[in-house]
Amino acid sequence: MSSENLLAPSLTVVIPAYNEAEGLAGTYEAVNRALTIAGIVNYEILIVTDPRPDGSHDGTAEIAAQLAAVDPKVRHLPKSFFVGLGYKYREAIHEGTKDYLMFVPAHNLTEESSLVNIMLHVGQAEAIFTYTGNLEVRPPVARFVSRGYVVLCNLLFGLDVKYYNGISVVSRELLLKIPTLSNDHVAMAEIIVYLVRAGVKYLELPQLLKPSNRTGRVWNPENTFRVLGSLGSLFWRINIEEQRLEIAGATPLSTLSPGALLVGSSGTPDFGAVLGLVRQNFVQTVHPILVYLVKCVANALGLSAIKSDGTGQATEVGFNPDKLIGITRTLVALAGKIALRMALVGAGDLAGRNSIKKKKIWKKKDGSLSIVMPTYNEALRLPQTVDSATRALQKAGIGDYEIIVVTNTAPDGSHDGTLNVADGLAENIERVRHVRNESYAGMGVRYRQGVAAATKNYVMMLPGDGEFEEDSIAEVMKQLGKVEIIIPYIGNPQVRALERQLVSQGLVTLCNKLFGLNLKYYNGMCIIPRHYLEEVPANCEGYAYMIEILVHLLKSGARYREVPFKIKPSIGSKAFNAESVNEVFESLTSLFWKVNVEGVRVDL
Repeated sequence: MSSENLLAPSLTVVIPAYNEAEGLAGTYEAVNRALTIAGIVNYEILIVTDPRPDGSHDGTAEIAAQLAAVDPKVRHLPKSFFVGLGYKYREAIHEGTKDYLMFVPAHNLTEESSLVNIMLHVGQAEAIFTYTGNLEVRPPVARFVSRGYVVLCNLLFGLDVKYYNGISVVSRELLLKIPTLSNDHVAMAEIIVYLVRAGVKYLELPQLLKPSNRTGRVWNPENTFRVLGSLGSLFWRINIEEQRLEIAGATPLSTLSPGALLVGSSGTPDFGAVLGLVRQNFVQTVHPILVYLVKCVANALGLSAIKSDGTGQATEVGFNPDKLIGITRTLVALAGKIALRMALVGAGDLAGRNSIKKKKIWKKKDGSLSIVMPTYNEALRLPQTVDSATRALQKAGIGDYEIIVVTNTAPDGSHDGTLNVADGLAENIERVRHVRNESYAGMGVRYRQGVAAATKNYVMMLPGDGEFEEDSIAEVMKQLGKVEIIIPYIGNPQVRALERQLVSQGLVTLCNKLFGLNLKYYNGMCIIPRHYLEEVPANCEGYAYMIEILVHLLKSGARYREVPFKIKPSIGSKAFNAESVNEVFESLTSLFWKVNVEGVRVDL
């Protein structure tokens, strides 16, 4: 081995794979040959797989496992439930052990020569981004969408990047600093925006693609609206909250002052200067104007962001432009989708798809219960919450139970010690188990992790913050097995701030109208048969996960009972913030499409 190879940077090649049985093996072989040609000997290959939302798959995970079994440099990180692209990125960033990470799609559409060229440049810059050098080989629709996406991202973030979804190489040290939240196909754009805005030096290299007609997986109605919602949230964080990475030796990019741009020496708008700048650089002119206008609207309406004090506690609760963005996007999306569907198939068919499916007679299971406890930065409250849940189970007379605590870190990888506290509880209490995420995971992902780990016949969610009243939740637990699904609703909403009451009731009303139901609450601590949960095609990563589950099950004919429970007074909530409200409206748009337009039902 030469000294040149010894000094070469080490590389983790990340291959996120979702239903890529056809292309995964070819991608692995191409990556291996490229590594050899580029002379990189200190490397590892991480293949991260997940199934479809309904749990089905095309055998991708089996192929990944076979590759890992025959090649010691390959590691397979399988997920037993759908997690999304962004989560797979974060998992690989945490699990990777080399200096740089290279993200390569599993579809085997990248020319091998491009992989070699990218690898030859590893270590020459802190980040390498690629753009499609032969866009003409893609279908016309894909070319149009791709170019439009680049223009939109550059406009929103004031950049001049050539592509946002290509193969990228970034030092692991930098990746660990990025507070990534996106779980969809905005995940790579999020990484690029944070790095470029921080002033990180990067290279842009062309990548050549093989001819393909493949476009539908990413650019379909459901994913498109998720992408737009994620871009809206990223715009808020970057431009309004002005989040920036602190990189030693890097000079963050500055945005042209909208005041200087719009106002001349006389104190009046200098439209001549504006037009001149627009002709020179459209993006760098329009971007600050866009940010300026959004801030003006926010100030005029008295809107404020919900911040965190670094421990996960909400320090300010108020309406946020993200909410308005989400509401507007949802209404426009729903109107367009309804009109499109009615035009294609007629109102009669749409009404039929909105009906509730008749189901078979329910077979009652024995009353064993798994408590899934998603917990985020609750080191002080978690032990008391576990104790309270245990006492409630005892008061309800439930002897066969388990408590599954599911934890995660903040987007930047930090935490308040909750993960260690949960480890201690699982070690010392026989019926407590800990599912630990070393990276950020949304509420919906954590719930599905808990369900995947559950072994009892019924599953109930209890939050790790201990918001529930112990005796009240025991009464809910006593309803176990009396009907298929137990749906608790808050019996003392007056203990919450008026603003949150209004938003909560508004959400309930909206969901009832959208899905033709008549529930009192959608985000409670529901008790649901585990085999029902395993049938739901759930893909919501955020706080709308229970809405998604209940709508699918109730529209599929599941019977339910609503029972009240009481909560403790609280000042703020990590569930009630700009990001979560935005996620909810995005999820409702996709759920409406699946349930009312496509007519998706669960076979119970």
